[in-house]
Amino acid sequence: MAKRTDPAQCLRRYTWKLYPTAAKAAVLEHQGHMCIDLRNALLAMCECRYAAAGQRETRYYRDRKGRLRQIFVGRFLSFHCSDCARLTAEHGRQTLCAAHGLPSEYDIGYWLTELRRECPEWRRLSTWTPRRIAALFARAWKAFFNGGGHPRYKSHRGNLSIPHRFASGCALRKSDRHKTKWWLYLAGVSDEAVWRRGKGQGDILARGGTRHHGVGDMAAMIRKWTDADVRRINGQWEISVAVDIGPRRRSVGRGIPVTVKLGVIGGLALVNNEMVQPEGLMLVQRLDDERVRMQSDFDLRWPRGRRWSDEEWRERCEQKAEIGRLSTRIMRIRHNTLHVWSKRLVERASRLTIVKPTIREHTRSPRGDVHNWGGAVDTVSALNRDVLAHAPAMAAAMLQYKAREIGIPVDVIDDPRPEISIGSDLTDAVRQMRRDRRDIRKEMEHEKHKATVSRVPRQQGGGTDISAKGC
Repeated sequence: MAKRTDPAQCLRRYTWKLYPTAAKAAVLEHQGHMCIDLRNALLAMCECRYAAAGQRETRYYRDRKGRLRQIFVGRFLSFHCSDCARLTAEHGRQTLCAAHGLPSEYDIGYWLTELRRECPEWRRLSTWTPRRIAALFARAWKAFFNGGGHPRYKSHRGNLSIPHRFASGCALRKSDRHKTKWWLYLAGVSDEAVWRRGKGQGDILARGGTRHHGVGDMAAMIRKWTDADVRRINGQWEISVAVDIGPRRRSVGRGIPVTVKLGVIGGLALVNNEMVQPEGLMLVQRLDDERVRMQSDFDLRWPRGRRWSDEEWRERCEQKAEIGRLSTRIMRIRHNTLHVWSKRLVERASRLTIVKPTIREHTRSPRGDVHNWGGAVDTVSALNRDVLAHAPAMAAAMLQYKAREIGIPVDVIDDPRPEISIGSDLTDAVRQMRRDRRDIRKEMEHEKHKATVSRVPRQQGGGTDISAKGC
């Protein structure tokens, strides 16, 4: 990522569709499989290296179908390596030796150098492609040690991604024929000789509209091209480009102080105590309900763990692609709606105050786990879907960077008790009511048992109580 010395500059990301030929699309698919294989190989190497240090703690849980699953927690129960045990005892926390510790991005670089020396297919790619894969993997592997989830293996059937940098192996050049067309050069895909002669017809065509995601009038304002990710999502190739660009917005005039409270129920936010609900987000909610229904029908029609014929598999892939296209449309409408709303709000503000909660904390799943069952699952799940459909975290991020770009002061305040916290309160109340009902039932059974015992006659002559002895 490029270093920013000028506070007026900002990093932005734009996505454009790609139109490669059939031969170039096959090469891109092969490169995407190579990137997945490299990440899976790094994960396997790190797991073997980490497992040699000791025995990890294992936890069990049940999935949606009731099957028992196991996961490995980051900390150890016992150490196989004496150096790791000694370092852990000295530092008072889990510390591994150099042979079993967390491999950094710098350490993985030595493995990549050997990989490029041994495999000719990797030498045809840009040198930044495997290094960016290593950087992303090292970040995920480090998050696992800090309490995050364990990195998972990826399949070739999913979406593909090929990371690049504009430092080498990736370049964009404006087309002279059309205002919104660009010629893209990728190492290992495009013909370098044709690219250097300036013809451009042998390279991949990138196209974007000038209204939102185009580069027609805004290309002159770009100061540095940084990263580029070539991706295949739902069968469509696209490129996601990060650029360092100067400010493009300005205030429309003398504004007023604006306070935005996010995390409310029934709308996007409260702007100066007035509820705001853009029409685009209402359309997103209706489309999201349709997507949930389609996904539910898909799960019932195509359960996991079964083998399908070729015709059934094609039908399954078509339904899955249709759900993916609808999800992409929902994300596009939501992003554009929040972009227009935040732009108009920031341009008429003299000072911006954002009151936002921790969305992840207040939208937890109400289902619970095998040890602590959930409560009010249907009601709280519907509330969480409504909150997440408005994307309050994305709205807060857009407001912050646009306000900094214009130059108005921004204050961000954490809201510990937002309106959406009623979901977790309702779940806790249902759990407590279930525990109280269970305690009352046990107490009633105990009183009934005592009454039954008291009605049993005792033997004459100082005999023992038969019912008390249980004979």
